[in-house]
Amino acid sequence: MAAIFTKYHGPGAIHGSRVSATCEGTKVVVSFDDAKSTFHNHIEAMRKCAARRRMSGTFVADDAPGGALVWVRIRPGDTHEAP
Repeated sequence: MAAIFTKYHGPGAIHGSRVSATCEGTKVVVSFDDAKSTFHNHIEAMRKCAARRRMSGTFVADDAPGGALVWVRIRPGDTHEAP
């Protein structure tokens, strides 16, 4: 099962704020859209990375080290609640 990691990157000298998504060597960077919530910006980056990897389905997110989010795909009938 492949996981997608998303992380916020603040503005720099050249680029504005952005969110990156990485999965097994694939990296996607999207500009931060101030009209959306932080979480929805992470969703956008995750969806673009998943599309590039031809991954589809339902994804759930959880906190990862360093302020990132980790996204995993769940199968129909799975629950995301801890046992």
